[in-house]
Amino acid sequence: MSFPYHHTGNTFSVAIDGSLFQTDKSNPNWDRIVAAVDSDEVSGEELIALIRPIERIATAVAGRVPNVEVQGGNLLVDGEPVHNVLATRVLEVLEQGFSITRWLRFVENIYANPSQTSQEELYLFLENHDMPIAEDGTFLAYKVVDADYKDLYSHTYDNSIGQTVVLDGGRAACDSDRNRTCSNGLHFCSVSYLSGYGVGSVQPNYHFMVVKVNPADVVSIPSDAGNAKARTWRYEVVGELDPVDIPGIRWAAIDTEFTANIEDDDWDAPDEPEADYPDDYEGLTDREGLGLPDPEIETHLGKLAFSAFKAAVEDCGNFACYARSIGVPPGTVRKWAARFRKFGCAI
Repeated sequence: MSFPYHHTGNTFSVAIDGSLFQTDKSNPNWDRIVAAVDSDEVSGEELIALIRPIERIATAVAGRVPNVEVQGGNLLVDGEPVHNVLATRVLEVLEQGFSITRWLRFVENIYANPSQTSQEELYLFLENHDMPIAEDGTFLAYKVVDADYKDLYSHTYDNSIGQTVVLDGGRAACDSDRNRTCSNGLHFCSVSYLSGYGVGSVQPNYHFMVVKVNPADVVSIPSDAGNAKARTWRYEVVGELDPVDIPGIRWAAIDTEFTANIEDDDWDAPDEPEADYPDDYEGLTDREGLGLPDPEIETHLGKLAFSAFKAAVEDCGNFACYARSIGVPPGTVRKWAARFRKFGCAI
């Protein structure tokens, strides 16, 4: 059914069931809202979900993912608001029928990037990036290489399918200054950058590769070229595309072609060693008051005492902040907390 509305070109107001709903052109669903308002096939509930996408997310995650919530119109992960580009991505994931856990892996990999500046710059790239998230929380991008599958600059890095390419010198050797637009690092790009390489026609001197990049490894987004190219210190080459076909490719929100399936219940953290929990500790909640010892767990970073863990998390304010301070995904910290709960210790 159609609804009474007012459309100025930059703002939009519509009356649905006696209530007024407003939005503007910054809404990621803007084009769909304008098209839907006169459609007889769009219900009031569906139109509200387009105008207020955060409510669509809230409905989708309610009771399903404990560390994702909506408060005050903001999407939060581990108590912290996420960037708008991530909220837009989760809508695409949900609308295409994919599990939200794929998106969560992606968010946690972004938060695992040791540089806050790199995280913020990555959002600039992702705003105009049309390629999908991979199922393990990485994302796909384009890489142009020479006729021998070597990089175009040094002609030494092998970019054949299956290769994990690592920059000599590691992350420290990758230039983090986005104002040095042509500098050291392993480069990848979005589709808009490919126009300079004749994409859309046969190009015998180039190969157009698909690379899988972990957001945690991205170092810089150079300030030129409309944020369409990027520098990282490693990536995996997972496929090759015909340049004639690239302009017509429409990617799904989640890739299932170039990356392997990952089970949903294994999304949130690397495996940690199992601990031998004494029966005496099960269910105890006031360890200090009962004179019980401070329990420790083994992690990939070494031994961790509950008292130190609790103090660090409380000092940082939440799991995500603490995870960033020590360079691990928030899911790893949540696993540590779950293991401490087996001792009866909770934060």
